[in-house]
Amino acid sequence: SLREVGDPDRTEFSSSAASLSARFAADIEDDGSFSLSYVSSDYSVAGAIALPPEADSDTEASDILANDAYGVRYETSTAAGFVSLAFDDQRCGGDVDFDGASGTVDISLGAANQSFSLEKGAVTARSETDGVDFALRTDQVPVPVDINLGGAALSFTSPLSPRDEESDVQIGLEIRELAVDDFLWNLFDPGEVLPRDPASIIIDLVGQGRWLTDIFDETALATLGPDDLPGILSSAKIEALEISALGAGVEGEGSVSFDYTDLETFDGLPAPDGALSATISGVSGLIDNLVMLGLLPEEQALGARFMLGVFTTPVPDADDTVTTELSVLPDGQVFANGQRIR
Repeated sequence: SLREVGDPDRTEFSSSAASLSARFAADIEDDGSFSLSYVSSDYSVAGAIALPPEADSDTEASDILANDAYGVRYETSTAAGFVSLAFDDQRCGGDVDFDGASGTVDISLGAANQSFSLEKGAVTARSETDGVDFALRTDQVPVPVDINLGGAALSFTSPLSPRDEESDVQIGLEIRELAVDDFLWNLFDPGEVLPRDPASIIIDLVGQGRWLTDIFDETALATLGPDDLPGILSSAKIEALEISALGAGVEGEGSVSFDYTDLETFDGLPAPDGALSATISGVSGLIDNLVMLGLLPEEQALGARFMLGVFTTPVPDADDTVTTELSVLPDGQVFANGQRIR
């Protein structure tokens, strides 16, 4: 069809390469030097841009985001990648400051994907990789530092322009199977008291919210008073909460809504209404191990055990596993495992 006057200027792009590499090096007089290199295989990128007609560098971002027909999106992927940083700092406090250290940092990456979009008044971004191997060698650290990740991901979604209707808000973090080399473990736990199973963190929070003020308008932001809210979050939900490390673990779920007509019950904060439940395993064993290593004083361990006894319930036929629930009522009451704490 023919393009109508006022229609957005649309551009779509894509490219791919069997490999991609880049290198940057610098020598700074009387200070030091550093070099950075990157290489990846099976690299690809694709995306689209839709801008207002006659758009230029002076076009306000808010003008683009206010119209759903305009936007920017792209995504990239690689089969594998490698980043290497070498540094030699000959003088502390200079233009390049590695605290007088010299060494290298090597990072190996598995298959990775990144995506980003500015569309329909919102920003959405996600970056993930299947595996990461991190190696640090420096004269400032007497031992090699080797850390491995089974995978990692970071995601984010948020509205960017003021609208009457609410839209999705999301933030997520995944760190899967974080493992540290035994050489490092043995520095503070030579007797292998603590379990050395890989650690993982998975957090995914979603909600509904909207901006009340154009965050790209400096004049509008400057007029906000100390009690004015630039935006509101009407609800939030834990889609995923899983944490495991040192033989202990936490899994949780819950949701909460916020009443912005009540800013008095919680001292200026919108009154929450909701509950969070969690299953906790291995905490008593972790406390015992930390006391054995001398990392946790016995009196603090007693306090932690007391809190567990008061605010958790043991799970029948499950060793060292408890559950708890935190609930908040609209009238300001707060309960932890049935015990009123506010």
